[in-house]
Amino acid sequence: MVPSQGLQADTLVTIDPAGVDANALVRACADLAGWANPELLRAAAIRADILALEAERGPQTMRLLEQSLAQARARGALAWELRTGTTIAELQLVAGNPAAARATLEPIYERLPEGFGTADALTARDMRERRLN
Repeated sequence: MVPSQGLQADTLVTIDPAGVDANALVRACADLAGWANPELLRAAAIRADILALEAERGPQTMRLLEQSLAQARARGALAWELRTGTTIAELQLVAGNPAAARATLEPIYERLPEGFGTADALTARDMRERRLN
């Protein structure tokens, strides 16, 4: 693959996470996707969760999500951190652990200085107000 094609594909995954593929995951795991790296990991985690066998689902998904969250924090990418934190909180809610979901999402959401009308912020706010209280 030509490097620019990889970067273009990585950018498209940030718009449509369904486009994540094995090449994108390899680039993301090697931290080669630049600014899009945390979102590629999150998209790969969601795809892995959908495709995995039940026994493999949780650990593989959470490993990718935790890596995404750590990279977003290291890069100071609060928008990616919010998106990944919301995904993790959703999985924690599904697993019956609202306290963990709240502990994951609250500190991220509270650091938002602006952008409260974005889709990701609205999703996080809705989760906080309706599902975590």
